[in-house]
Amino acid sequence: MKYILYIVVLSIIASSQENVSIGKLEYDKENGAYVQTITDLVHMSELIIRGHYGQVVSQQFFTGYNKSKSDLANRFDISQESLDALGFPITDYEIIIDELIKGDTNIGNSIIHRVVENPENAYKEEYIRGRTGDFLFFMVINPDNQTYSVLGNMFVMKNLDGKYTYSMNGRRQNAFEMNISADDFLNAISSEILLQ
Repeated sequence: MKYILYIVVLSIIASSQENVSIGKLEYDKENGAYVQTITDLVHMSELIIRGHYGQVVSQQFFTGYNKSKSDLANRFDISQESLDALGFPITDYEIIIDELIKGDTNIGNSIIHRVVENPENAYKEEYIRGRTGDFLFFMVINPDNQTYSVLGNMFVMKNLDGKYTYSMNGRRQNAFEMNISADDFLNAISSEILLQ
């Protein structure tokens, strides 16, 4: 079932950039958020990079950006173990930047991509194979101003056979069903950035 969402999420608005466009997203439970146009994809992304996955940086149960676990446990008068049950598992991956397409030019050579996932997936062979290769990341900065996330599956595109694809309904799909080369897709992204 699809839902139309207008994203007014604090994690986007609380970014280091003041002028963040909020575009129209569609959402389904299996694939997360996705957009219908390159315009919305570019406008919703604070950082667009071409890069590849590095190492697993950390894994933890996440309970929010604002307070430490002990602060939250004291505030709600519960044990830290009980608080873990309220959190969700995240993995932080290093993303090595091959090309900065949009975003802060002082970002450095790598960023941290925060992913909500089963911690075991980071070390399973099929997932490791899926993280190899050349990727386009369309990201937003998290409220910690140190890590980045994506809004859905389509916001991470892999270069397969010279075309950027993303996972949708368990299969790889060309970006916006466009049958164009990776270079032509990058040119379309760059053209859209110039229009902003």
